[in-house]
Amino acid sequence: MSGMEEAEEGVSIEEEERREKAHFMQMSAAMLSYPIALNARVDRAAVSFERLQPEHRSLLPGFSAKLDAICRAGKRNAEFLSSIVHVDPFGALADIISSGGLAAQPPTTGFDMDKVHTTIKQFVRDWSDEGAQEREHSYGRLLAAVERHAKGRAPAEIEVLVPGSGLGRLAWEFAKRGFRSEGNEWSVLMLLASHYVLNARQGVAYDTIHPFVHIFSNNRSVDGQLREVSIPDVDTHDLPVDGGGFSMAAGDFLECYGQEATWDAVVSCFFLDTARNILAYLERIFRILKPGGILVNLGPLLYHFDDNCAAPSIELCLDEIVSAMESIGFVVLEQEDGISSDYIADDRSMMRTAYSCTFFVAQKPVEPAHTPA
Repeated sequence: MSGMEEAEEGVSIEEEERREKAHFMQMSAAMLSYPIALNARVDRAAVSFERLQPEHRSLLPGFSAKLDAICRAGKRNAEFLSSIVHVDPFGALADIISSGGLAAQPPTTGFDMDKVHTTIKQFVRDWSDEGAQEREHSYGRLLAAVERHAKGRAPAEIEVLVPGSGLGRLAWEFAKRGFRSEGNEWSVLMLLASHYVLNARQGVAYDTIHPFVHIFSNNRSVDGQLREVSIPDVDTHDLPVDGGGFSMAAGDFLECYGQEATWDAVVSCFFLDTARNILAYLERIFRILKPGGILVNLGPLLYHFDDNCAAPSIELCLDEIVSAMESIGFVVLEQEDGISSDYIADDRSMMRTAYSCTFFVAQKPVEPAHTPA
């Protein structure tokens, strides 16, 4: 099971596999449905324009041409997404074809299409020149922390796990620096997209996308909405031959990792708040760290299941988390709060969200704590 959902009590393995297969098909179909959704949005804008009074339409001589340009840019995005799906590492496309094609699949929801839009923007954050500053503010801090605590050890000797690795750039950066690095991800869209950029293609700037073309609000200019971004900014196959190696693992973090004392560092970037029970994450991280190993974290506490009544979750304040970590056995070596951090921000937009993040380094002691007699 790849962990698309936490296992339910009493659900058979066969049923879990059926659900997983259906979910891969659902997300692949959502990518392939991108042009349908964008064309519907453009049609709505065209209808609204035609309903304007003639004197108002005359004030917008370039509006129809803009909509035509949006359609052309959207077609390029659709081709890009189709390329990702056609690599088909998990067989989802073959399943869609064998079950009657895209037309036979359930309609893609707005929620799933929002995920597709986010995946496109995630390519900007992780694999473009435009995302370099955002990466430096977050990934750079995490990379520096692991290097700072390496204490003279060769990177190839240090095993780093990056759960919630998304499109894989942070895990790849550790491997680029010679560490033994593994990324872990459960999102189907992220798994499909990361496989494409990390494995299916080679070279630099081989794809062009228009990541903001489907966003119709808060645009400063038409050029800003239409602009293209080349990806990737590096050759993802360009890793040191004498490094520790690089891998990606698909599945739920708690299901994939349980072996005690396996990792020298667990690096979480905007990850801990994805848990239904953050304490389970912290206990598992403590277990899988080697004595002396460190948890390096940067992120907010935007709990993903906060408003989901069907999925019980516990939302803790930061001070509660730090106290719980110390009770679990962690020693907090560094902590800095109030770090402003963007996430897939558009620097040409009239709106942006900046998180006030916490950063900390917490260590699993070399020797277990002893309770006084």
